[in-house]
Order: sequence, then structure tokens, then C-alpha cells
Amino acid sequence: MEVDGLGCPRRTGTGSGAFGARVWEAVDSGEIDEAAAVTLMMAFLATGTDTTILSLAAAVRLFAEHPDQWDALRADPSLVPAACLEIARIASPVTVFSRVTTRASECDGVTIPVGDRVAVVYASANRDERKWAAPERFDITRKPSDHLTFGVGIHACVGQNLAKLEAHALLTALLARVRRFEIGKPAFIVNNTLHGLSKLPCRIVT
Repeated sequence: MEVDGLGCPRRTGTGSGAFGARVWEAVDSGEIDEAAAVTLMMAFLATGTDTTILSLAAAVRLFAEHPDQWDALRADPSLVPAACLEIARIASPVTVFSRVTTRASECDGVTIPVGDRVAVVYASANRDERKWAAPERFDITRKPSDHLTFGVGIHACVGQNLAKLEAHALLTALLARVRRFEIGKPAFIVNNTLHGLSKLPCRIVT
């Protein structure tokens, strides 16, 4: 195991096409510095791995709790993209991010000075009753393409297309094999930013 200048381990022998290897190759070539590499790796692990795992686990829980929605999806697999959007909306794996204002702005009569840190609460926006009819209802026919789980604008998640592709592939595979999900009591992680399951006892009925 090789260690970089920040004391972070660098795994050697990784395939040249692997994401981690390419990041450290960029450091070695001078394209980015070591601090940026560490940030990139943290972002890859936290926002590119944990969030996908949490979303896929949420899908199993939601379909177990709403078997009618699973039956509807099995009856019409073309709803898979819409179902993935609805899972992301109602079970946002990232609940909140903070941002620093670059200019003073007003929000609902409150002036936010330049340089202030604000909390952008994605999970709350995704259940805003002014936007969504019956926002607490899990409905795979809703097609909420403008949910905020992946951010928006310049802050949009760069890996969202891969996350959607993974979710589509998993649901499609499960549709062909699973008649019903039966779950026990779910346990949730305790985290200031992420929301999802730490444990979900599950029985698959084929």
C-alpha cells in the first residue's frame, strides 16, 4: 500500500481503467493536486456509491410496503423509468446540502446576505405539497422528472445518468424474478446528510 502526501492510502496494482487509478494518474501527471484527488475519491465513494445503495434499498422497502405498486410495475415494465424517478423523489438519499451565497438574495421576504451559508433541503422540496399532489403517496405513475434529488443547474449530480441506469437495470431484472418482497422492521442510518437503511430483513417470493 502506497501513501500519498496527505497520509491517504493509494491502492497499487489497480487496473488502468479504474476510476481511482485514473484519479491518481492525473495527480502523477500534474493535472490535479493531491488534495483535489482526495476530494474526488470522497465524492465518488459518498455520493456515487452510498447514495445508489441507499436508493436501491429504498426501492425494495417501498415495493414491499406498497405491493400494489409492484404489481402495477410487473404488469407494465415500461413504467420502470417513472418508478425510479418516484423512488428518488420520495426516498431522497441526500436530504440536505449546504451552499454559500455568492450574492445577496431574497427568499420569501427574508434577505440572505452574500457569503452566508444556507441549507438546501432536497428531501423537503421533494415532498412540497405546493408542487406535488399527495406528496407522501408512493405512486409510480407520477413521473416526477423535475424532482430535486440529483440537484439542479450547475449543482446537478454528474453521475445521475449512471445511477438511473443502474436502477433501471436492477428493477428490470427483479421484475422477471420476484413476485413479492416481504420485509421485517427496517432500521435507518443516523446521518446528517444521508437518509436510508442500515438494515432491512427481506424475504423474496418468486
